[in-house]
Amino acid sequence: MTFGVVAPTAVFGVPTAKLGLVADAWTLRRLAMLAGGGVARRVMLAAQQVTAAEALACGLADAEGDLSDAIGLATHCTELAPMSIGYSKRVLNDFGGSDRNEAWEEEEFERCWVSADFAEGTAALVVGLFGASVYGGYFGAAQGVIYLALLSLLLVADLQVANAIKNVLAAVLFMVFADPDWAVVGLIAVGAVVGGRLGSTVGRKLPPAALRAVIVVVGALAIVRVLWR
Repeated sequence: MTFGVVAPTAVFGVPTAKLGLVADAWTLRRLAMLAGGGVARRVMLAAQQVTAAEALACGLADAEGDLSDAIGLATHCTELAPMSIGYSKRVLNDFGGSDRNEAWEEEEFERCWVSADFAEGTAALVVGLFGASVYGGYFGAAQGVIYLALLSLLLVADLQVANAIKNVLAAVLFMVFADPDWAVVGLIAVGAVVGGRLGSTVGRKLPPAALRAVIVVVGALAIVRVLWR
């Protein structure tokens, strides 16, 4: 299975206990892996049904929608790197059953890192970061925003991780190629330490939408400042 898209009115059930039948061991273990032991026991031992909302909450289904939503998700996947998806799907589907093969996993893992897909993705990221760095030499305030946009587009990472990578890249490039005022750098460093502490305790509790809103507002203000200067 790759993704399970479930309609809001759907229900799941395996009525073997009502009919005096049994499911094979693979199916039972697979159900427990996907939905959890508690849900699996309810379905198999008590012949209870699972609603769409419960299926989404426990992991038996991955997304809510209709046939067009499922086709849209599948179409989106076809636009991504096939080797990466194939490897991840095989490993995610392996729950310790007969298809487990550590030698195969290592071989395919190495192949993904030397594939044309990886080279293309890396080249796009490098070119984008280089272009952002060139522009940052003129307008450093926008550099971090551009970095964050590129990392969000080209990497599968949440906003906090992308922001951390952006900060490291910006710091390294400025230290290597710029001629900074180290007194100002010191003040910024102290502020960053304080901000980092606050971010680790408060910022991580904020929803990603709030963080994105802050970035959009700051970026918009920077654009207005440039245009109206």
